[in-house]
Amino acid sequence: MPKAKELLWDAERLVLFANAADRRAVEEFRSNHEHFFPPSFWAMSDLPVPGELLFEVDSSKLFSSLGADPSGESEPAESVPYWKKVPYWWMLQQALRRSWELSFPLNWCVMLISAAHDQNPTPFRVWPFQRAVMFLGVEPWRARFCGVCGNRFVADKPARRFCSSACATRARQGTRAASWKRHGEEWRTRYQKRKPRQKPSRRAKR
Repeated sequence: MPKAKELLWDAERLVLFANAADRRAVEEFRSNHEHFFPPSFWAMSDLPVPGELLFEVDSSKLFSSLGADPSGESEPAESVPYWKKVPYWWMLQQALRRSWELSFPLNWCVMLISAAHDQNPTPFRVWPFQRAVMFLGVEPWRARFCGVCGNRFVADKPARRFCSSACATRARQGTRAASWKRHGEEWRTRYQKRKPRQKPSRRAKR
């Protein structure tokens, strides 16, 4: 069984895939994490654009997020016919994002793990993507949204509320600024009252 650090590393890579904003970001992820999915995953056939009820997708914005049209044509996103196809990875990414919102219920975990199966399972192997999904299915409290930037992240401990130290710093600064706005005048007055008065010097007495 993989160690906790290995599972967290798998889950952090799952975050990168889930947060990838467009085709270019996904291609960069694929290049940097070649063995996260089985090789056959990236060769899976494109699928028809899903109905909005499936993933609550705005079809008018769909192809702008994917970048170039999969067919190689350069039509504006608004004029792309609804029946055109989307990459298989995109469908899985949308399902993953929906699972994140639902805190990885069992049925969604089974669907995600099955959707990323190896088409050439000899020898049998469990891939990092599948381990990461199972990890979050068992410990769904780890799948969170950052309280500052809103990005998905995996918490290493229950108290974690932000995806990075930068967001944690911004949150602290925001809290201090808000507190000062509410209580600044009161604190300043209290400080002035506590401030000791200067004693007159000996020369002044002479």
